[in-house]
Amino acid sequence: MKRLLGIAAILVVLASPARATRLNPAFELEGGAGLVTVSDRYPSDETALWRPSLGLGFTLGSAPDARLAFRTGLLYRRTLTARRLDWASGPGIEYRDVMRANELRLPARLSWAPGAGRFAIEGGVVGTYVLRATSEVEYDGSLLTPTRPASPEAIIFMPFSGERDITDFVRRGNASVTAALRWTGRFSGRAMQLHARYEHGLLNVTTATGYDERARAILLGASLYW
Repeated sequence: MKRLLGIAAILVVLASPARATRLNPAFELEGGAGLVTVSDRYPSDETALWRPSLGLGFTLGSAPDARLAFRTGLLYRRTLTARRLDWASGPGIEYRDVMRANELRLPARLSWAPGAGRFAIEGGVVGTYVLRATSEVEYDGSLLTPTRPASPEAIIFMPFSGERDITDFVRRGNASVTAALRWTGRFSGRAMQLHARYEHGLLNVTTATGYDERARAILLGASLYW
């Protein structure tokens, strides 16, 4: 009997802290701007441009006030990137190749809050799976002006048929490293966290050879716990 009581007491001690047994779910909303840059090893006549992105989803993990915390989750993001086609652009007209991607993202984040402060530093990785990607050439200026683009054949061969599905030409699975600064507070009686995060892609965004294009992003976001 004493042995049974001892085992029961141990189980109660191990199971009693709610922080150890709860998954602490949170809703996350994140937005910012990103671009795709080409390595200096591959000279390019295109210029990367910043474009907005927006994501949302759910995360699970440590309590919001934990000093050492780990969180993961599942997020959806709508990402835009763009490149100015310098070889086709000229005075009075600019061509841009704009890519739009729908992505599922699986983050793994480890954060540490020094002392008992509300601020924490965070590092992690995020895996990305591209559901669908499209590309479209946009331009500013009039094609009817006497000014010709820098490339004489640009008007003839530049497509203007709208978005083209390029899912098969991008790397469907990719990964990035992340770093963030986070602040914890409260909103409507619930724990809330605000963060500023930087992402840097680890793999080439395209399956084409002869290129080394990495995605980068600067993001601001908020998480609301319940």
